[in-house]
Amino acid sequence: MIRDIEENLQIMETDDCENDLEYKIKQNAKMCLGISLKEVTPQLRNYQNQMLRQIQLERPSQNLKVDFQQEYIETLILDRNDRIKQLGEKLKKMNELFKEMNRLVIEQGTLLDRIDFNIDQTFTRIKKGKDQLVQANTKQQTSDRAQKCICILVGLNIFIAFLFVIKHTLL
Repeated sequence: MIRDIEENLQIMETDDCENDLEYKIKQNAKMCLGISLKEVTPQLRNYQNQMLRQIQLERPSQNLKVDFQQEYIETLILDRNDRIKQLGEKLKKMNELFKEMNRLVIEQGTLLDRIDFNIDQTFTRIKKGKDQLVQANTKQQTSDRAQKCICILVGLNIFIAFLFVIKHTLL
């Protein structure tokens, strides 16, 4: 069972993920396999210790050989424990990385929301400014017509005044 878990973990080590969802699923599977391995190891150790005690009880003359086997098994167990601890550390680091990525995504989402809001406000202000420019142009054109009319009327008044002056001087 432990070998199956280790083989599955080694298969998971390859980074041939095609998208983020597949990558996250693979990381979750690794974490689950690591937890399973961590749970199975103490059971295996207890089972091995029970087997050793049983062997020692059945064959007391082979205590020397059993002691050697027990030391070898303990060495293997310690080695496996070290690998499990390393795997646990790696999983913790991966968890921290995912948390950091989540925080960055949230920050970027907030930043994008602010940018979107500012773009909308800028668009609204540009539209209002365009409307005001059109309105000012219309008023200016109306004002130009009024100035022309006033100039024509002033010119007519001067011309009429000039005609009155000429009429009174000739009479």
